[in-house]
Formats: sequence, C-alpha cells, structure tokens
Amino acid sequence: MKSGKIKAFLCTILFVLVLISVGCGKKAAVPSGPNIILITIDTLRADHMSCYGYHRQTSPFIDSIAGESVVFTNAYSTSSWTAPSMASIFTGHYPRSHGVLHGVARGPKAAITGQEMLVKDFLTIAEALKTVGYTTFGISSNGHISRGTGFSQGFDYFATHWFMKSPAPHSSVKKWLKHIREASRYFLWIHYFDPHNPYAPRMPWVKNYTLQSGSYSKWTREVMANPKEYLEDIKKDPQALHTLIDRYDSEINYCDQHIKKLFELLPSDPHTLVIITADHGEAFIDHGQLLHGDTLFEEEILVPLIIKFPGNRKAVKTIHQPVSNRNIFATIMDITGLDKDREIPGVSLMPLISGSSEKNPEEVFLELDWLGWGKAIRSENWKLMVSGRENKELFLFDLQADPGEKRNLFLEMPEKVKLLDSLLKQWIDTHPEFKAPMIKNDIDPDRENKLKTLGYL
Repeated sequence: MKSGKIKAFLCTILFVLVLISVGCGKKAAVPSGPNIILITIDTLRADHMSCYGYHRQTSPFIDSIAGESVVFTNAYSTSSWTAPSMASIFTGHYPRSHGVLHGVARGPKAAITGQEMLVKDFLTIAEALKTVGYTTFGISSNGHISRGTGFSQGFDYFATHWFMKSPAPHSSVKKWLKHIREASRYFLWIHYFDPHNPYAPRMPWVKNYTLQSGSYSKWTREVMANPKEYLEDIKKDPQALHTLIDRYDSEINYCDQHIKKLFELLPSDPHTLVIITADHGEAFIDHGQLLHGDTLFEEEILVPLIIKFPGNRKAVKTIHQPVSNRNIFATIMDITGLDKDREIPGVSLMPLISGSSEKNPEEVFLELDWLGWGKAIRSENWKLMVSGRENKELFLFDLQADPGEKRNLFLEMPEKVKLLDSLLKQWIDTHPEFKAPMIKNDIDPDRENKLKTLGYL
C-alpha cells in the first residue's frame, strides 16, 4: 500500500474513532416526565387515617400531602394480601391474569415456598419508565416482594428488607442518595412494612390512645405477635380488641413519621409526582376475623389512594367513584405523558381526575385464593361477593346505605344478584388464569418462628 493511501486509511480510522467517542460521551435525553415517588404501605386500611375521617390524628404528614392532592375514598386492592395486590400495581393486571395468587414466605430474604413468580412476560412500571430514560429504585420491606419472586424487574437498584419495619428501608435510600441526586429523572418505589403485625406499642401515640380507650394491663403486657392465636379471647373481651387497635393506630403514626423523614432525605424537587397507597387493609373482628387474607370484606381491601401532581399543576379533589389499584400503572403513564405508543393494562384514572368523565371507568373486581377464597364485584354502590371454597356463601351489600356490610341483601334482591353475578362470570370468562411458575425452597428454621409470629405459618 502506497504511503498516500496509508495516510488516507489512517485518517478515516481516526475520524470513525472520533465519531464513536463523541457518541459514547453524549448524554441520554432527559425524560419529559417528572420524578415519581410511589409509596406503598403494608396493611393500612384507609378508614384508620385521619385524612380519611378517622377520629384519631394517625397520619398528620400524609394529611398534609393529601391536602394538596387528589384523594380517592373508594380505592380497592385487587386482593387482600400483599403478593397479588402488589403484582397488580406493578403490572396493571388482575391477580388471575398475572398468576401471583399463593405463597408462604419461609426462608432468609428472598426465599419463599409455593408463591408464583412475577414473570417477565408482564411489563412493569419500572420497566416502562426505565425504557424512556428514568433511573429506577425499588425498596421492599416485605419478603413476598423480592428479587427472588420476580418483583425487581426493571429496577436499576433494588433491595429487600426481610419483614423489617422502619427505619430499615431508609438505609437503602441513604445508600443510593448520590445516584438519586444525579439521575436526570428517577422513579422511587418504597414499601413500608408498618403497620403490619406484630403491632408494636409506638410511643408517644400508644400511651395517648390507651388512655383514651381505657388501659387493660393483661393485653397491654402481652406481645401479641400473632393476634390470631388469641382470636377467641379477643372476641370475648372488647378491651383486648381496643388494645390491638391502639397499637395498630400507633404504628400508623410511626410510619407516617418515617414517611416525613423520607421526604427530608430526598432532594427537594417540586417537579415530582407522588402516589401513596397500601397493598391491603386489616380486619379487627369487623366480620369475625383478624389480620388479612381471609376475606374480601371492605376492611381488608379498601385502601388509601392519594395522588399529588408535580410542579404547579394543582389538582385538589376528592373522588368517591370506586377504583382499582391495578389502574395506578396506566394512570402514571397518562399523567407523565410517557410511552404513549405502548399498550398498558388497566384504565387511566385521569378522566375522573380531570372531570372529563364522572363515571367509574370500569367495575372493580376482587379475588382471593390464599388463607381464604373469594370473588367479588363492586359496581356503583353495589357489591356482590362469593365466599368460600366449598360451601360458598353469597353476599350482596348496598355500600351507600350500609358501608359496614352488616346487612346481606342476597335473598331480598335476586335481580340485582343476577345482574352482578353475570358481570362477575363474564369477567372470569374473559380473564383466564395465567399459570405462573413457582419457586420452592425448604424452610429455614432460623426464620420459622418469626414467620409464625407474623401469621404466615
């Protein structure tokens, strides 16, 4: 090769290398949407929050956010325990469609038995946001929502704190603060385990609440790690129930305080969308049960849903139409205006928020196949529930006249039952069950006792 040709060849190579280096150094475009903080709180029933009208001031910091937000008073979890509900929030699919229905947490950290995996067939919020340039952070305090169960997909940074209460999840926030600050846009999901049982007596709130309800030394001294062990005693002794509720309410205060600390940790940025909700509620003998995962009565499935818009976009509104937590994904995509070409399951709540629609975008469907079994539909003010695996019972409630579900109208209104039952069967027929794979691990004896106290064994 002649020297002139060699020189031309080398110049061409050098030019290509310069182009490559410039391209590699080019920063990715900043996403057009806001920062997004999604807070999910384990076992938090809406009617025990002061911003939802509760008689105790259990949630002062969340109240301050709610005062600048859209508040849904009839928001439902798709199920009454964590794994199916959170999978619905993450994917927009019903539990029967994403297949996460069962499971018992049994081992260290991510190890579980008999729980279906959230498989990669389903797009998650984190994946959708990551593809448009968001840096994604996920923090779980519940072992059912872990890397091992498939919930970490789409997260750049992910941590699970094994059934640990506050302030444990904040250790991950502190660890990642540098990355959060440097992100052009970030999505942060954090799941708090408070106020899940065992209900700790959180000071100073529990002292005030115990004085209000009347102290009861026996139950105050008891650890009461798994209240179900004392179910019959608690049914006979209202004061014992009051003590449980005092502790539960104090746990809400404690969690509320740590959510305030979360916002003090994070960089202050008004260009942030904030969503606060819960995975499910909690029963206190409302219908003969304690804890959750046994029924689809309101106390176990009615959850808070608070949406605070970013920047100067003021939207302060109370919406009473029934909605499902499965629609959070579609709503985030709609609010941010991101990924419009991608088909997201569920229905955006923006028409309700903006006032362009005053009707519920869809009936709310609920299902449970864990400690208990059930299917239910909420349509306008009516709720039809089928309960029990073998000896099935039917319940029909007019929730406007009877929000506590005390009067079963099943025998009195056969036509209403027929209509709602046909809608429920149509939903089941059009949403076949997805058979998700399971992960099975032997029980770890070091965790067995702890999981018994949590009511999982």
